[in-house]
Amino acid sequence: EEVDLCVTLKCNLKCSFCSVCANDTVYEELSFGQIKNFIDQAKVLGMKHLHLTGGEPTLRKDLEQIIEYSTKNKIETRIISNGYLLTKKRLLSLQKAGLSNIMISIDGLEMTHDQMRGIPGSWEKAFDSVLSAKEIGMRTRISAVAFRSNMHEISDLIKLADENEVDIFSIFLG
Repeated sequence: EEVDLCVTLKCNLKCSFCSVCANDTVYEELSFGQIKNFIDQAKVLGMKHLHLTGGEPTLRKDLEQIIEYSTKNKIETRIISNGYLLTKKRLLSLQKAGLSNIMISIDGLEMTHDQMRGIPGSWEKAFDSVLSAKEIGMRTRISAVAFRSNMHEISDLIKLADENEVDIFSIFLG
């Protein structure tokens, strides 16, 4: 019923713990046509929920088209993003395409997150994307990967999510 579909291995961050080795390999992405075909086949097999992931899915220029195709086929669609490129304008564009559910990866408080993600300012952009998504009525989820280096900040991150009325908070073990 639930499928995670990696729509790109391109990424705009340099996470020290990347499990998909984003940016390490040159490859040809699935075309929009191939993704449509996959969605059609998965729907026949019972898929009800599609999670678009990567790399960083917001780097796909046709992400809105993918979301629109999926949601028009009555499949609940979510993107799993680092939030760095999710401006309010882009969020509105994704919402117009049918997206109502988003998961943003935030792995600690600002200094720790930025260090883990390899890009200064990535925490601020990620958290701003959560707030913007909430503001426009999207269902929001923060996911954190717990490591020894950030475990001491997870409870503070949960409190921050709660204070900002984030719908779901998930912890994955690194």
